[in-house]
Amino acid sequence: VRAFLAGFPTPAIYAGEEEPWQRLEREGSEAERWVTEELLLLWVTNQNPAYTPAKDIISDADLPPEYGAVIAGCRAYLDQDGPFGPGGESLVDLLLEPARRAPHDIFAQLEFMEREWGQMRRQKRMKELQAQGQNLIPWMR
Repeated sequence: VRAFLAGFPTPAIYAGEEEPWQRLEREGSEAERWVTEELLLLWVTNQNPAYTPAKDIISDADLPPEYGAVIAGCRAYLDQDGPFGPGGESLVDLLLEPARRAPHDIFAQLEFMEREWGQMRRQKRMKELQAQGQNLIPWMR
């Protein structure tokens, strides 16, 4: 968690106004939840070939080995809930699907999300997504 905050600092950490440990100490489990969600999103982003031009600023290559364990834990935790997406896929597979459909075209990925996930949004499935994110941290303790 600290390595993530050091590599991807908040504005206050970047400005030298606080250290990563201070943010974690001040915000406790809320900071852990936020960082875990950001780690998973960073991993998903790094799986997407369309983001290759931005690798210099969004690369996860310098994160410690524990990063892989966090991602594996997130995937296992989210997979416990069973199918999530409209096609019965897990949440992580749902997030990876746009890159699978159009690996090198971010605009085609956005079109896919609007076309395929617009229905899910209208069905209020996004509330489920938020609830899953809220419950992600307890398994790490």
